Amino acid sequence: MKGKTCVKRSGKIQGKEAYFRLLLLLCLLICTAMVIIAIFRGTSYTFHSDDATAVLLAREQLETGTLIPAEWYYGSEYWILSLNLLVIPFLKLTGQMLLSRELAVVLQLLLAEGIFYCFIKKVAEGKWAILGTVLMIAPLSSLQMEHFYFQATYMTMIALGFLVLSLTFEFFKKGWGKRKIFLGGGMSVLILALGCGGVRTLGTVLLPMCGGIAWAVISDKAFDVKRIVKEKEFLIKMFVLGAACIGSYLACLALNTLGQTQKEQEMLLCDSSKFIENLSLFVTSFFQTYGCFEAKTLMSSSGINGFLKLLVAVFCGIIVPVTLTVRFKRLKDGQRVFLGYSLLSSLVIFYMMVFCDLVNSYYYLPVYANNVVLTCIFIEHFGEKIYRPLMVGGFIVVALLSSLFYAKHNYSLTNKWAGFDTVDQGLLNFLRKEGLEYGYAEYFNSLSYTILSNGEVEILSVENDITWSEEEQKMMVCLTDPGHVKKWLNSQRWYEEEYHQGESFVLTRTEFIDLLKPEYIERADRVLSYEDWAILVYPYSLSHWSWE
Repeated sequence: MKGKTCVKRSGKIQGKEAYFRLLLLLCLLICTAMVIIAIFRGTSYTFHSDDATAVLLAREQLETGTLIPAEWYYGSEYWILSLNLLVIPFLKLTGQMLLSRELAVVLQLLLAEGIFYCFIKKVAEGKWAILGTVLMIAPLSSLQMEHFYFQATYMTMIALGFLVLSLTFEFFKKGWGKRKIFLGGGMSVLILALGCGGVRTLGTVLLPMCGGIAWAVISDKAFDVKRIVKEKEFLIKMFVLGAACIGSYLACLALNTLGQTQKEQEMLLCDSSKFIENLSLFVTSFFQTYGCFEAKTLMSSSGINGFLKLLVAVFCGIIVPVTLTVRFKRLKDGQRVFLGYSLLSSLVIFYMMVFCDLVNSYYYLPVYANNVVLTCIFIEHFGEKIYRPLMVGGFIVVALLSSLFYAKHNYSLTNKWAGFDTVDQGLLNFLRKEGLEYGYAEYFNSLSYTILSNGEVEILSVENDITWSEEEQKMMVCLTDPGHVKKWLNSQRWYEEEYHQGESFVLTRTEFIDLLKPEYIERADRVLSYEDWAILVYPYSLSHWSWE
């Protein structure tokens, strides 16, 4: 009888386990569908020039037939394993710039989900890996929606980082063979590609990875330097990782020395007067990432969701990492590696955001991703049965409500997104009506129009040589010198005389037209107006030699 009872109980437990996994999988499917809807509904309304990079680089790669176009101006990183690679086949197939970008972001989302699930499964139980994937892809805030799916660069960086970590876990397992050699080669390529991401990627992914492994090895009770060095695969492991680290260093060295890259993204130590401001930004970024204070009224669905997200922020961002750090001896080897990686990554990000002069709220996003994985580990070890249903239920509700909000959001009424001017569709239609196909404008009023017109109206970015006031910096609209190329995420080839023959124009706000250098006003054939925009039209392109 006892045996039958045990079998029955075991069957009930397995049945509940299956239903629970099915519930989490259903939640993942719903969140994925909601995010995809938000991508197709929101991208065109929230689009700005930073978002245009992936498509324009893909177009340049197709037109020049090279992976690294010779005349392309990179920003703070080389785009090696980046979204542009996913854009290329869609752009080749459809010829539609915006659609190609949206399809590429959707494909990146699906690939990232697979990476997140596989990695979390290595450090936590499979069912919690599904929950972790849900929390990783469900946008809890506008900050996440922007940088995971509209600009989409941080989804790329985080997914590649977890892929490298996943390979690292496989690489350091016992045993050796051809599989490990190919694995080591793959790791080297991925780490080199991540190294091309510049200081942020090195600081938030590669350095913490090495630190996490070192911490786990040293904290092991059986730690013995002589034994580790004598292992036959030790030298090969060190060679592969050393080669990857050297490659990363060379990539960053190239970023700082090649003429085709900009140095305006270098991180310098801030002065003492900015320390408090940066510290405040770090705290604000924590709440912005979780979307705690985006609701307008407390007693509404969005207000309740905001309160729940505040609880999630405190739990995942504070309670979980502190508890795991204090009780790290209870963790498995792989979990200890990731905990060390996560803490070191958080420390680097804290340092960059508080002590450096170039900081933004989205720097905090890798900390959020790490905390999601730590939460899965926490639930496995410390989420007693009484509290697990409450915790998991809260996570599911927050994920579903947040995903639904961004799927239903009316982006056409959004005047601004992420601090930038969004595209003025009326202006774009006016330029088309006037037959203007090629022009120049300030950076955030330029490249986005090229994508949204599918290349019919090409607007290039040019430099601004005045000192902006605080308001002008916020609006990103002031332009005074169209004669100088802004060497940032574009190609020198577009500015050459052979690239465009015929009329060109300069686009600026009407209130700032008097700030233009006199020769640009005097030599204009005509000046057009559209609402608060001024368009100066010329019979030729404004290459430097065009004035001579």
